[in-house]
Amino acid sequence: MISLPEDVQYILNILEKNGHEAYVVGGCVRDTLLGKEPEDWDITTDAVPKTVNSYFDKTIEVGRRFGTVKVLLNGHDYEITTFRRDGKYSDSRRPDEVFFSSEIRDDLKRRDFTINAMAYGPETGLIDLFDGKKHLTQEKIMCVGDADERFQEDALRILRGIRFASQLQFKVDQKTYSAMIANRERLRDISGERIQQELNKILLSIKPSLGISLMDRTGILTVLFPECRRITYKKDQIERIDLLEPDLLLRLTGLLHILTDEKDMPAAETGRAILKRLRYDRKTVIGAASLLKARACLEGIGSSFELKGLIKEIGKEDALLLLKLYEVETLKGIHAVFLKGLYEDILSRAEPVDYKDLDISGKDLIQAGFKGHDIKKAIETLIRIVHKDPGKNKKEILLEMIKNIRKR
Repeated sequence: MISLPEDVQYILNILEKNGHEAYVVGGCVRDTLLGKEPEDWDITTDAVPKTVNSYFDKTIEVGRRFGTVKVLLNGHDYEITTFRRDGKYSDSRRPDEVFFSSEIRDDLKRRDFTINAMAYGPETGLIDLFDGKKHLTQEKIMCVGDADERFQEDALRILRGIRFASQLQFKVDQKTYSAMIANRERLRDISGERIQQELNKILLSIKPSLGISLMDRTGILTVLFPECRRITYKKDQIERIDLLEPDLLLRLTGLLHILTDEKDMPAAETGRAILKRLRYDRKTVIGAASLLKARACLEGIGSSFELKGLIKEIGKEDALLLLKLYEVETLKGIHAVFLKGLYEDILSRAEPVDYKDLDISGKDLIQAGFKGHDIKKAIETLIRIVHKDPGKNKKEILLEMIKNIRKR
């Protein structure tokens, strides 16, 4: 028996009292059977959208064509979708048309994986037509029906399957695995936004290396990242991503560093091109490219002065992310530990790193007669000086220094 939230039970009761079948369905059933708290509770029913609208005070039609109505209740929203059968898929994304059905079986058999094709009702109990519960026990990802058909309908299901394997730490059924390989080229027709969403979920899963390794073995990595076709991936490198804290920018940079780790393939430029193609936001694109560029310089840094220069370029927060990445990649190698120690010393002593830390302002430079580009040059000179000797970061000393700079 599945314990349902009060609001969900209320919605099911309203539909059933009006003569309809109604069940919770999909991911919420899967997660509950796994002992997890579902993020969302989706409901399916034989009632058509117009009828569903008439039963509740606050509703929004979020997918009229696909039979979905959102019910707003006590500050939460719940999606209610009419049983349906899908028509042909001509774009490897969405069905050209859908047909409402009065049978729960029609709705379940169109779904992607058996573990997502279960429904539950308080009166009927679990409806499991495709052995989803058994596959949960076996820790198996398996398509509903013919795997080739499922992936031909929507190629993104390939990445969804990999994502579930990574999140749940399940294995992929052999027929499903073979169909992933056979249909991988269809992923080229999927929008960057949709691929990004699945990739993010893989990277933020408990064990992202499972998903990345699956993409590598199936050849999907070279489909998603054609810029990196020449790379030979190493299992130990991929597994180290699991050791990174679940920060998207950090793990994304870790993956891109593996994908672009060749001398004739500038990591920052390649990484920037990949992220733009996958429609990442500007902040993520700039952040990852900056970290990749800085990563290439880490081995050459041997002093506090040099590390301060890097921190000035990418900022204290990103520098910490970069050092965490380097620490994991080198398995806490001597140089990584050395740099982490330098970084901590710089922060603990509050040593000046960038222009905001200088005990002198742009206004002081203007009063001293500096203009335009000369102000920037003077600030850069002063920063280099206090990087070498933090004790000189005092206003009276800096003001004396700029007199000498002005004379040059």
